[in-house]
Amino acid sequence: MNRLRMKLVFRLGAVGFSVSIGEIVEILESHPGRPGGENIDKCRFLLGETVCRRGTVPLHDLRRRMQLSSDHGVNDATILVLGDDSRCFGVIADHIDGIFPEAEFVTFSVPFQFVDGAVPVYERIDLWSDEPLVALDFRTLVASWGT
Repeated sequence: MNRLRMKLVFRLGAVGFSVSIGEIVEILESHPGRPGGENIDKCRFLLGETVCRRGTVPLHDLRRRMQLSSDHGVNDATILVLGDDSRCFGVIADHIDGIFPEAEFVTFSVPFQFVDGAVPVYERIDLWSDEPLVALDFRTLVASWGT
């Protein structure tokens, strides 16, 4: 099975998200980083930094960017490091459901009337097992962080 034609499903609180496996650099079960401190930037939803195989990368607060709440903290969450050839960053996942074939997902564009703000966090929704998921895209996320 082609790993690039797979998607990872994860959750922040009760909200489900999907992301292509091709955009995942690494999954960190523990948090070897520095949350908060001088590197926190609430305007860009920056929680601090984390360390992955590519080095130290910014850790962004997708939960706050999406206006979600959760009982999980930074230190007990799983971190997904997303990236392309030139850069990467981490986001927190409360729970990972698993990795599934892309064929199990039906993707829909979000109508522009429902896009939040001038720079959206997401532009697509995946329907998976009769559940709508926020379909994340690395380039769209980078633009939404303002970096």
